[in-house]
Amino acid sequence: PARERTGEVAVQGYTIETWLPRSALGTLSFAARARLELTAQEPVGPWIPLELHSDLTVDSARWADGSPATVVKVKRDPTVWVALRDTLRPGASADLEVFYHGDLIDRFAAFFFIKSSAAWYPRPLEGRSLATFDLTFHSPASYLLASVGDRVEEQTDGNVVTSRWVSHAPIRNASFNIGQFDPLEVPHDSGLAITLLYSDEAHRKIGELFGRLGSAKVNKDGVAQDIAASAGFFRRMFGDPPERSLYVTEIPYLHGEAFPGLLHLSWATFEPSSDGKGEEDVFRAHEVAHQWWGIGVDFATYHDQWLSEGFAQFSGLWYMQVGRRNN
Repeated sequence: PARERTGEVAVQGYTIETWLPRSALGTLSFAARARLELTAQEPVGPWIPLELHSDLTVDSARWADGSPATVVKVKRDPTVWVALRDTLRPGASADLEVFYHGDLIDRFAAFFFIKSSAAWYPRPLEGRSLATFDLTFHSPASYLLASVGDRVEEQTDGNVVTSRWVSHAPIRNASFNIGQFDPLEVPHDSGLAITLLYSDEAHRKIGELFGRLGSAKVNKDGVAQDIAASAGFFRRMFGDPPERSLYVTEIPYLHGEAFPGLLHLSWATFEPSSDGKGEEDVFRAHEVAHQWWGIGVDFATYHDQWLSEGFAQFSGLWYMQVGRRNN
């Protein structure tokens, strides 16, 4: 009980190339090549476990010298077992390249359902190691994509956009979002370049589904106002944010998630709302606050992870209280 839980192997850095071509059914296929810089934290071997979404299949793997690596992943199981060539001693490292594909993305109307925001690349089971990320995406030009870190390159070749996103410091996890988005550049004083990605078409379809023909207007201005105002407020209260840009993207789920420079916000918060209780203010500001709490200020161990949620929720409530001038 006195010993802190640690992972056997950490990933120091990722270089991932991802292909997202259109499928015959109108959704997006998924295939990727991930290079992992593995480092042992304690003696490990002959096998090490990693995690990858259960709907993804490993096609092959190889070591840095090109020799094949033995990798086992049972269908519908998220665990990937990698056979090491030699037992790794503490501090020893090895570079592994994994090729994989699968059914990761579903579609409804203009929404794309990404089944996992973080298990789309191989990760240590304990999920707490910090790593650098160099991510390249090949996606249809008719859709917009956002990821973590800084977008350092982008070029279009026919109907395919290739974009590269690089973290400027080690981060805990990485995500992306893609869709039939409309972009909105958000003016602010937060020190972040904020871009809102929402979908008018998706909300029109939602309106049709619930019998609200012609009345399903996206509340993009309300969302943008809370994102900009809360980011500016937190900058004044807590200091400069660790990231340089922030992409705020709509997802077809009922939750929110925060990653370095990237937010996933539920489609429901983009719906017109007559609620006067401030719950949407707090929800949006809570996710923005994670750029400071949980990303800017990290938790020391998994025992302390609740603190990042606690400070983010406090920050969201504080923003709502000050913004509405109402206790």
